[in-house]
Amino acid sequence: MRQTSAAWKALWAAGNARLESAAVIDGTACYGISSPVINRALMQEGLSVGNAVSATCSFSIRTDTAIPRSARVVILMRLSDGETASEWLPAGTFYVSRRRVDAVTGLVTLECCDAMLKANAAYVPTGSWPRSMATVVGEIARLMGVALDDRTQLKTGDAYAVGLPEQGATLNQILGGIAAAHGGSWIITPENRLRLVPLVSASGAAQAEAAAVLSGIVGALDAGQARTVTGLRVAGDDGEALIGDDSGLVVSVDTPYMNDTVAADLAARLIGQTYQPFTATGAVYDPAAELGDWVRGGAGGEIASVLYGETATLGLAFRGDVTAPEAAELADEYPYIGRGEQTAARLRRLSAVVADKASIEDLEAVSARLDNLTASDIKTGIIHSADYETVDIPMLHPASMLYPAAELFPNYGERVVRGFAIDFSTGQIYGAFYSEQIARLEQAVAALQRSLVYPKART
Repeated sequence: MRQTSAAWKALWAAGNARLESAAVIDGTACYGISSPVINRALMQEGLSVGNAVSATCSFSIRTDTAIPRSARVVILMRLSDGETASEWLPAGTFYVSRRRVDAVTGLVTLECCDAMLKANAAYVPTGSWPRSMATVVGEIARLMGVALDDRTQLKTGDAYAVGLPEQGATLNQILGGIAAAHGGSWIITPENRLRLVPLVSASGAAQAEAAAVLSGIVGALDAGQARTVTGLRVAGDDGEALIGDDSGLVVSVDTPYMNDTVAADLAARLIGQTYQPFTATGAVYDPAAELGDWVRGGAGGEIASVLYGETATLGLAFRGDVTAPEAAELADEYPYIGRGEQTAARLRRLSAVVADKASIEDLEAVSARLDNLTASDIKTGIIHSADYETVDIPMLHPASMLYPAAELFPNYGERVVRGFAIDFSTGQIYGAFYSEQIARLEQAVAALQRSLVYPKART
């Protein structure tokens, strides 16, 4: 739970305060905005680690002032009963991603994302390696233009070091690997800081003083049974290993920084934790709650869990849809950016089935498994069309749905992506550049959406 003043606490406890919101857009305060809707998630899927999901915010405003492209937007909120008002509390820092202007009313609707999307940039290593994870995270935070949250705790020692990253690795991929090694996930806090939030046991929610208490649920409540973590499935270059057993919940940990020390530390901390999935729509709770807080509530005390996902509407009567998701609940809503290591490991495990002489049926099976493929999973490179052939296999989440080809590979002009190339020996996915000139960017994007490139069979 975030730190708030005595005035905030008193107003919330009284139960008759309204929540006011404002936006500071490109340095200018705007108070006449619609209720902002902020969508945050700590995990892409139920009980997972190594995530770094970008939060989103949408609201409408009527203004005659031009709003710059990618303008910085700081959302603020406070409580007021008409006579007494609390401090303005930051609700998040975002950047304009899309806008719509109503031709009749002039109302401008802004869709914004937080700084986590900046982590999709390629990391350019310099200097000597290996480096401590703390040093690397500090550098990445500076590259993203955010401060590191003081609550972030990173282990030290040789077992928690980062070797020279592979060429083309993104900031997000490196952050994800470090988070997985610590049994947690990254978020950008409402104060615009990079924070590592470790998994915690749901059992702590029952007595935690700082828990987010659901004082009411206007909509529906669906609470599952709490289950215990009994095993970890750790993945590395040599394949997978199960620590513990699979009699209960198993947490998958896929990180290039896995070693015996990391595995032992994770097992000691995670095995024995409990996890309770739940969804509460229209929940009433203190707006100062944060992702990763314990949460409890329900008319019969059905919820004693952790706040892993939130869609908060900052209206006069504050409401939020909160959740600890089931295994695949968030997968489609949050096409997570930057799971390169997980994708590579998955492909390595498929390499025994799919090789250079793979049939179309084999490739279709691979395509079905790559349902989380995103832009940051793709490395750039020049690939000659003579060595590869294009196969018409649809992808569930083609990279071009997230980023236009020109944004993915801005330095190649018209030589933009026309498909994917998969090196089945390493599991790496490459953006395929062809020597042909492509007249229009739209043609390239369309080709990316429908094409999968793989090496021709060698004789």
